[in-house]
Amino acid sequence: MRLIYRDVIRHTALLIAPDLRVDRIDHPGDQPHRDPAAESSSSYSVSFVEQGGFDIRCRDESRMLRQQDVLVTRPSQVYSCRHPGQRTDDVCLTVSFYTEAMEADGAQMDVVYSSGRRMTFPATNRLRYLHRSLLALLASKDTAAGAENLAISLWQALADAPPRRLYRDAQLGWYAERVEAARKIIEARFADKLTLSDLARSVGMSPFHFCRIFTELAGMPPHRCLLEVRLRAAAAMLRAGADSVTDACFRSGFRDLSHFIRLFQRRFGATPSRYAG
Repeated sequence: MRLIYRDVIRHTALLIAPDLRVDRIDHPGDQPHRDPAAESSSSYSVSFVEQGGFDIRCRDESRMLRQQDVLVTRPSQVYSCRHPGQRTDDVCLTVSFYTEAMEADGAQMDVVYSSGRRMTFPATNRLRYLHRSLLALLASKDTAAGAENLAISLWQALADAPPRRLYRDAQLGWYAERVEAARKIIEARFADKLTLSDLARSVGMSPFHFCRIFTELAGMPPHRCLLEVRLRAAAAMLRAGADSVTDACFRSGFRDLSHFIRLFQRRFGATPSRYAG
């Protein structure tokens, strides 16, 4: 964990990965604070306001950010922050994406552009869920493993449809635990004939309610999550030298070979046989 001071703003590095870094940003209490007249962003970043608040001003926006709100920056974006009454108790968790890595990925940039030019976003249930997931990721032993998926998920959540009613913290925690439990079942039992009812029952929810909550928080419906896990498993089997495409198909949970081949080619841009070769 590294501490860096920039203009009396403290950056505590929590994760440094190949394509991104995560910092907790606050203000050291033993140093006087002065708000710069203007700041210019050097990266693509998504910041969760974890505590306190501050005014953010740019050419197109002027808004007070409060706890659970989200601040987004893009390279060369000019803005200013103001702390009313000189209160500097705000804390942010910031995910910064290295510009070269982002802009080399056309699909990722399409998602970034679809989020518009806004700098401020109100809390949504999905963003709050991703914040929880990020904290859990940082607390795990292998924090870098989920960094790429997390990066894509954050920007996609910003580009998604307007937010629903916010859940209470305890309610969101209850839902998040069940979504994570269902995802673990999918990861462990992807080859089984899992149904929506099976997953919902395993976490103590009705199928309709489970499907709606899972889709909102995970960003995809349960069946699509299961499909993605199966395709990734099949790809891993093929790379590891599976006996045949048919073997990888059925071992990864697919029941129809031609359907599997179509889905695989759409997902990876190559047929399973070419991918394996």
